[in-house]
Amino acid sequence: MKIHNELITNTKSLVDSKQSKFSRQYSKWLKKEERWRPSWEEKTKKKATDKILKNQVRKIKNAKGGAGTTDCYPNKKAIQYKSWRARNPSYLPGWSESMWIKNQLDRHEDVIKKAEPCVDTRPSELHALYKDFRAKNPPLPAINEPTPAQYRAAKYGRAASSCNFSDGGSVAEGRSTVPSMRGGARTAGGVHDDLQWPAHAGSEIIGSEMPKMQPVVDEGLVRHVFEMSMNNTTNDNVARLLQERTVAKFPSIFAGSQTM
Repeated sequence: MKIHNELITNTKSLVDSKQSKFSRQYSKWLKKEERWRPSWEEKTKKKATDKILKNQVRKIKNAKGGAGTTDCYPNKKAIQYKSWRARNPSYLPGWSESMWIKNQLDRHEDVIKKAEPCVDTRPSELHALYKDFRAKNPPLPAINEPTPAQYRAAKYGRAASSCNFSDGGSVAEGRSTVPSMRGGARTAGGVHDDLQWPAHAGSEIIGSEMPKMQPVVDEGLVRHVFEMSMNNTTNDNVARLLQERTVAKFPSIFAGSQTM
């Protein structure tokens, strides 16, 4: 640390005030170039601008009546370009693009003319199957049963407590009697002796006997299962019982066979 402090304290200041060779050459070149002078383009642009402004000032001074006016008329070249552009618009397609558009339109029109109308009015097989299923299995009727509140009102002749507005705006709370909903005589206690309830919903369907359907029996499948069972039997007793029960269950299949 002591050596470091000595090196820092013993150093002398040094300022580089000498100009390099390349900087001297560049400064001489800048003096010869005189880049502060306007270029040829700037001179030409300034000359044209001065000419336009001079003409405008001259027109203002030479106006009739001595009143100062401003030149608001378009240039002759602008008018010529406007008339030429009206005769040759740029938004119209060229001859090649016009031919391509015409071919596309002709092709589209030809396809439309040759297309035939087609409306599929025939129901599919699924519609016919569902129609037959719905004809054989009609939907159940709607549920027509009284609610617990209706049953209580018809049986006991009174409903739940409610608020009745009497004359003068006062409120009278109490139980109001409800007349019979299903008919029948009422006793002194307000209870119906015979309640004429409607028949249960779907009783004509539920109570009726459904037609018995003959089970579909595959003769080949029954014989195949029987043969497999006979081949896998362990003794003669099992084979005999299997044969007797199979013949008893399927007499139409094994009626003519003596030995199985």
